[in-house]
Amino acid sequence: MRIIIVDDEPFLRVNFKSFINWNNYGFELVGEACNGEEALGLIKSLKPDIVFLDIKMPVLDGIGVLKSLNPNDISPKIIVLSSFNEFEYVREAMKLGAFDYIHKPSLSADSIITAVMNAKDALEKERKDIREFNSLKRNMEMNISSLKTLFFKEMIYSSAVKEWEFDEKAKSLKIKVKNSNVYCMVISIDEYGNVEKRYENSKRHLLDFAIGNIVNELFEDDDELEFFQYDTNRYVVLKSHSKTRSMKDITLGNEKIIKIIIEALKQYLNINISVGVSSQHKNLFDLAGALNEALWALNNKFFDTGGKKVFYYTNSLLRKEPAYEKTPMPGEDINQLKVLLEAGRFDAAKAYLQKIFDDILDRNYMPTGHKLINEIFISIYFIVNDRLAGLNPCGEMQTMMPFPLEDITSADNIIQVRTRLADSIDYLNKKMTESKSSTAKSSKIKEVIEFIHKNYTGDISLETIAAKVSLNSSYLSRLFKEETGVTITNYILKCRIEAAIQYLKKDNLKSYEISELVGFQNVEYFCTTFKKITGKTPVEYKKTIQEESFLQRDPG
Repeated sequence: MRIIIVDDEPFLRVNFKSFINWNNYGFELVGEACNGEEALGLIKSLKPDIVFLDIKMPVLDGIGVLKSLNPNDISPKIIVLSSFNEFEYVREAMKLGAFDYIHKPSLSADSIITAVMNAKDALEKERKDIREFNSLKRNMEMNISSLKTLFFKEMIYSSAVKEWEFDEKAKSLKIKVKNSNVYCMVISIDEYGNVEKRYENSKRHLLDFAIGNIVNELFEDDDELEFFQYDTNRYVVLKSHSKTRSMKDITLGNEKIIKIIIEALKQYLNINISVGVSSQHKNLFDLAGALNEALWALNNKFFDTGGKKVFYYTNSLLRKEPAYEKTPMPGEDINQLKVLLEAGRFDAAKAYLQKIFDDILDRNYMPTGHKLINEIFISIYFIVNDRLAGLNPCGEMQTMMPFPLEDITSADNIIQVRTRLADSIDYLNKKMTESKSSTAKSSKIKEVIEFIHKNYTGDISLETIAAKVSLNSSYLSRLFKEETGVTITNYILKCRIEAAIQYLKKDNLKSYEISELVGFQNVEYFCTTFKKITGKTPVEYKKTIQEESFLQRDPG
């Protein structure tokens, strides 16, 4: 704990420092002052836990310091230092909140330590009590918040709740939303998958907790607003306007709330959101209807191509839902796309993909048709994926695409999906081009290897091989090294040495004879190369073979 000493007598301040080894008791003497004005500056800047304060000082005395501290809510423990004739001052100091006092004439190390340890114990108890109180308060708030969430969900899912039961529970939970001009706003995090990745699996609840904290703190003083989480990435704000009758004012009020939330979540959590807003409802009892409207409005975000952030439920959203039998899956379109991809007509495939998306928008699907549209997108995804898998039969199907299927099913809007699928067609085009190129290259290298194995005994070179396979010698040299990991020259030498080893195992030939048989013009170069590759000269290698043969003979 931190201590400062305030006294106009330098000698007393020196004694305070030298009397006691403060560190031994867990204290640190962090400052000293010679008058009350200096003391206030130190208290505000150093924030000590305990202050030894003289009553009588120039400029500003101890009483003046105590009076100045209270309005600022600065609460170190004050131990007053007084003389015998200052009892009235001491009594006033105690009334002003001083913790203890010591008479200067009886000042000693023991009296100082006793006073400061008492102050320490009192501070620790106070701080513990404050922590426990705050913890209890948080738990109560969390419990109330949880109970409110359960209450709201019961209202959404249960049709058996009577209106009088609803009113009774709302009253007991101190629900702030009034039964007048009620709106439901549903918040959704944009690109939720990317935001979710910032948090480890065990800490993803912190995102929900942070959003709830921010919204609740922002509107703590709004006596007609409630917040709860309805589902994953679906956060609900309920707002009533019981004191407002003008639709213009109500609309402006809702817009202000949404603007505050959008800006705060961007500032504090670096997330962007979209919001769906219901129509006006007479009371909170119709929460399920209001929520469905807000979700319906929010789903229009998927079909939006203009970057809107707020979507309102109005009659204009009530598009006629096409019946499944009247709006069949565009199977012909998907089959045609498959034909184009299999034929390698990638530009035509991308143009046809655009046609499918234009058709989806032209049909004016309502938000509940989202599931149907997702099925279309998933079909296209797997068509491309299957083509990629065909290029690498050993690969796992789900790892072929450059992005996971979730990027399609959880996309924010139709533009993102179209871009993703168009990119996947470009990716397929690239991979098929690479595959064809690789196949062509591999065919050439295979031809080179076959030629070397048939002709290594002769006088062959990079140039003669390049001419044989109709490639530039420099390009062939680079390509061969990329495919095999060795140069053509070293590959030829390796073939010759492997053949030489077979001669050493089977025949009793001299080194110069083997050298000529495997294509070397110089026996010394043959012996040097042989040792470089095998670690032994031809003679040493032959000897090793003979020794191994002797050891393997049957002694019987």
